Amino acid sequence: AYAVPMILLSTAQVMRGCDVELAEHYNAFITEMLSELFSAGYYNEQKRAMTEFVSADSKSISGPKSRLINPGHAIEGAWFIMAEALYRKDDAMLKKALNIIEWSMESGWDKECGGLYSFIDIEGKPAEQLEWDMKLWWPQTEGIIANVLAWRITGDEKYKTWFEMLHSYAFEHFCDDEHGEWYGYLHRDGSVSNTLKGNLFKGPYHLPRMLILSSELLLGNAPVVSSLLNI
Repeated sequence: AYAVPMILLSTAQVMRGCDVELAEHYNAFITEMLSELFSAGYYNEQKRAMTEFVSADSKSISGPKSRLINPGHAIEGAWFIMAEALYRKDDAMLKKALNIIEWSMESGWDKECGGLYSFIDIEGKPAEQLEWDMKLWWPQTEGIIANVLAWRITGDEKYKTWFEMLHSYAFEHFCDDEHGEWYGYLHRDGSVSNTLKGNLFKGPYHLPRMLILSSELLLGNAPVVSSLLNI
């Protein structure tokens, strides 16, 4: 699962920022995770996708899992990779991260109703997950972070456009103006599926991180951004 090296990459970045004396130890581990992300088959230039699953032995797999894309997940990992590219001053790595954002926005954005899909089948076949067309809060927050970061790094207006699209959609549909906080789960058309504000999955993680990091990025507060990105 793509989640394993992606989350381990982010965890090691945080640990490196907390324990600078062991920076080289964490750098070596991060290099290993990056190698897995880019060499094991998740990053697929031919399909223009960051896929969710590969086989343990790096051989090709078939069936629904081989075609599964989680746009928000791919984009979240992309900004972790962007942060590492800044840390290492690696333009090739940065380009790959930007590719992931571009591919995921192009394939994952619902052009009819707005918002990022939860899951898509890269070949356009029916997705295995019954909630595939729902709009969840966290893919939108990760898309906001990634696109505003990409815009600040590159100056490319397409990332600004995508940021504004995501920002407008998210604050219009998820934000509870009367009682505060965000709803977590919407139907495809943007109507609220469930009014709960927290559960096993929806905790104080994605939303506050997006609000803090994107605000500082927009303000151009470099020291705070560097700290938040662990670079």
